Amino acid sequence: MGETDISANSLVTLLTIVAGVAAAATLILYVAVEILIPIRRRHRLRHPCSAEFLIVDKDQGLLDHAIQDDVEHRTKELVLSANSVYCVEIIYKPRLEYFESKIAFGCESDSPEKPYAFERFNRYIEKGKARWIPGCDLEDSLTRKKLYIARRDEPRNVGSEFIVGFKVQTRGVGTFPMNLYFITNEIEGKATLQGRRKGAIPDALL
Repeated sequence: MGETDISANSLVTLLTIVAGVAAAATLILYVAVEILIPIRRRHRLRHPCSAEFLIVDKDQGLLDHAIQDDVEHRTKELVLSANSVYCVEIIYKPRLEYFESKIAFGCESDSPEKPYAFERFNRYIEKGKARWIPGCDLEDSLTRKKLYIARRDEPRNVGSEFIVGFKVQTRGVGTFPMNLYFITNEIEGKATLQGRRKGAIPDALL
């Protein structure tokens, strides 16, 4: 009887340990799925995409703000003359999957000299709508602080690249970093395109 009791007690102890380990594993899994993974995702969504200015090749169309050749180029900096209008394109690549409700483009500066976008275009559309103007198209708007907002309502996936074009009005001379904002159904993120003043040339930089 004694050996039987010991074996039974050992089995009960083992089952208790197994149950405890299973409960701990379940708790850890719950914390990871419900807390840690969403926190990490929200952190990544603060900068969901890489973004660069796109300089298309000559066959795609001529640009008056960049030197072009037979291949496209990408850059974080763009030098534009002051008090001028330019067609600027941005290419962005998602780092994770998300649903893009809107995008916004503009400069955070309060300077009255900062450049701003006033029209959106897509040079790759052959048939269909390829030009949007705030006030004429419900999808687009321009805030008082010169932030251009466009409704998208489209999923974005890793591995794809997306291009958005803006007509930009430059004003005074200076350095004006521009942000491309990604408004999702979870959180707002952004990508910054850097600009800097070069020499004494009277240019405004995006």
